Amino acid sequence: MVHSKDSFYGEVNPDGSAVGENIKSRWESYAKCGCLTSEMECAAIYAVGLVRSVFPKKIRCGGVLTALWNAERSKRNMPDTITNDSTRGIKCAVRAVELLIEQDKAAYNEFMDKIHDGR
Repeated sequence: MVHSKDSFYGEVNPDGSAVGENIKSRWESYAKCGCLTSEMECAAIYAVGLVRSVFPKKIRCGGVLTALWNAERSKRNMPDTITNDSTRGIKCAVRAVELLIEQDKAAYNEFMDKIHDGR
């Protein structure tokens, strides 16, 4: 699970101010829920997809993220070897597109069946 938002740089190095403490508290809450990291790139993709979605055409958006560095593992002096290979991320993205194609084909076939059956 990943926390996606549109303002990464304001949270990178909180200065201990009230805003910084609020950010730290929120991150601790996200981490307790199983959040592995926080990112800002997908937020822009989701926002553009939402704006570009005009009825009846919907834009589907998603992202596959690969951590280049795991800050939480680094804090605990744990090795971070899983981020050295992007093969899993690529396979995940390809499979996601395959599933979308399968779903689109099934929806199209169902639609065509309804037309031909006169429903």
